[in-house]
Amino acid sequence: MPGTVWAAGTIVAMAGFLAGVVTGMAAVGLLLIVLTPSRRVRAEARLDREIETRVLLGVDPDLDDDAPPATAEGEHFSDFGAAELQALRQIGIERSSSRRGARRR
Repeated sequence: MPGTVWAAGTIVAMAGFLAGVVTGMAAVGLLLIVLTPSRRVRAEARLDREIETRVLLGVDPDLDDDAPPATAEGEHFSDFGAAELQALRQIGIERSSSRRGARRR
């Protein structure tokens, strides 16, 4: 029965090789998923600070500050007032200016 031992050893070796190939393909696929879009994302223009703040707070960036929000059924608008939004914008400006100062040192 030496033939069955040899066949079993070959199957185990092939299974290990196949597992290595599948693992390698998965790693390459993951790298492609992560690295491919990053160049396009970096090439995009930055959003205006005010629009970015509104989007992050869940406020429609196309709405004017003076216009009352027209709420339809099922829509959700932020509960932040104009003064609170302005304070949040100031926080962003203060943080960005402190980072710039830290880089100069």
